[in-house]
Amino acid sequence: RVRPLVSHEVNHGEAVCCEVQDATTIHVNVAAGSSKAVWRQYTFDACLSPDCSQKKVFQDCGVTSLLEQALQGYSATVLAYGQTGSGKTHTMVGRVSDGPGPTEEGKRDDALVMRSAKRLFRRIAAEPADAVRFFVSVSFSEVYNSPGSVNECVCDLLNPASRNLQ
Repeated sequence: RVRPLVSHEVNHGEAVCCEVQDATTIHVNVAAGSSKAVWRQYTFDACLSPDCSQKKVFQDCGVTSLLEQALQGYSATVLAYGQTGSGKTHTMVGRVSDGPGPTEEGKRDDALVMRSAKRLFRRIAAEPADAVRFFVSVSFSEVYNSPGSVNECVCDLLNPASRNLQ
């Protein structure tokens, strides 16, 4: 997924360095910042453009299949991997807002975590009460290199006050 530019990037006149050409091809400007663009082509199983909605990302990335398997008793993991600023938070959490509460726009921007939780609990609620018993356990963590640290830091994003979990 190529994430959209964030407001401070737009305000500073930053340019897009990745362009989705089709459903499986991306062009990357490997000379970003120089006066002449040098584009390289890369092919993947799937490519999602910056204007791709959070709903489409959810539908296309396979999380719904993982949720169905989880309801059958299997463990499921979604991993977002990439360098700082590559769009992991945007894909997993969506746009973070300081507003008073959820708006219609906020609901459209729900990312994988919120959409997965909503879908999971809707499916559980649809099951007959006496048919199956569910136990749901969730973790949402971030692994990162802290400045000056030799080892990675693990942060519980559901309880940020817990600090490094190592």
